[in-house]
Amino acid sequence: MRLAGYLRGAREDPCAIINGFLKVRGMEPVQVFSDPMGEFRSLRSLQNAVKHELYDAVILPSYDDLGDDRYSRLENELFFRRNGVRLIFIKRPAGDGRRGIIIAAKRFSSFVTEWDQSFGLSMPEYGNAQYAGSNIPFGYTVKDGAAVVEPNEAACVEAIFEGYIAGKSIKEILASIPDAVSKRGKRFSNMTVKTVLKNPHYLGMRTKKGILLPPAVKYGTWLKAKARLEREYGREQTLKPYFGRVYLKTPMRFARYVKSPSNKEPVVYSDALEKALESLIAAIAKDDGTLAAARVHIETELAEAEKAYHEAVKENNRILSEFRSALDRITEGDRSEKAQDELERLTDLKAFSAMRIRRILSEKELYSIGIDKLCEFLDRAKIISELSVEDRAFITEAFVDSVRIRDGRVTAKILDPASGRSVPKELEGIIG
Repeated sequence: MRLAGYLRGAREDPCAIINGFLKVRGMEPVQVFSDPMGEFRSLRSLQNAVKHELYDAVILPSYDDLGDDRYSRLENELFFRRNGVRLIFIKRPAGDGRRGIIIAAKRFSSFVTEWDQSFGLSMPEYGNAQYAGSNIPFGYTVKDGAAVVEPNEAACVEAIFEGYIAGKSIKEILASIPDAVSKRGKRFSNMTVKTVLKNPHYLGMRTKKGILLPPAVKYGTWLKAKARLEREYGREQTLKPYFGRVYLKTPMRFARYVKSPSNKEPVVYSDALEKALESLIAAIAKDDGTLAAARVHIETELAEAEKAYHEAVKENNRILSEFRSALDRITEGDRSEKAQDELERLTDLKAFSAMRIRRILSEKELYSIGIDKLCEFLDRAKIISELSVEDRAFITEAFVDSVRIRDGRVTAKILDPASGRSVPKELEGIIG
């Protein structure tokens, strides 16, 4: 692990804070970058080093060290994560469960929104890997080393989904796309159409071979097609548990059906764990206070973002004015070190001011979700046990922060919409 340190604010010895923490754990000292409040020079140096792959992990005293305000912190967090850098906080940041639920509800309405594409938490930038044409699904092509949507094929995919959710038969869909040809040069058949309808990668995902695909179908459309497929062809069974982020202290193994374990390790029955999580999620979704808390949260966030946006624009105009004046002084012949430093400082401020405005606008877009969309999402969470595996995984991710197995006890941290915090709930009957 190539580790660097970063912190903000006035501290007597920045290196001692981070390297002292590492020394106690028997780790080697690291390069520490630090900035006073309102300055970004060292952060820019660290980001340039990250771009050149000099570091793959950054340790910080707290989440607040990522920026002077919440919007800058979100933007900087996104920068590091998109560049494959792991963030390690000495003081663990507090989560915001309400925000996670809003994100899930927003994605539910169209899966990959404009917010996701620009600033999403789990949408890496396209074009970070090299792709082979033979590995690209129908509907995509390779351009400049990245997977992109192929317009003609994407139109065919859209026609298949729209026709299917409109009630057309597979035969009628084939008749509407007579010229459709697969990547292997074969005409579409019944099985090809079903394969397209079942493929979740059209939502915008990374394939098994690591190929990142942009979205070609909205999540709502894919859900409707999925529901009809299950009605007509039966629900697909899977042995893979859909919950995630399980932390273990003692050796454990998961099993759906275990009659006589051959060893003495405790067995976690994933069916029981899934049902217990579903019951917790359904109870939260049915609580009348959940929607009310989410509504207040949305209104508060929108009001704060609107106020922050006007302040950011005003501050950005001031910085631009000072930047132009500093640039004019240099172009007029002032080559002093003081003038150069001032221009560099204002260049950093200008870049981070624009970044802050982008993040504020993205938050406004995120929290512009309609209450009807939020209600629709919570209604589905109320009947989570009746949904498909994909749907249950999607909703579980929104409400369950983690599942920890320790000393023979299973504890799930559930995101509470009322407080926005993770609430531990002990689950029983999970370990055999």
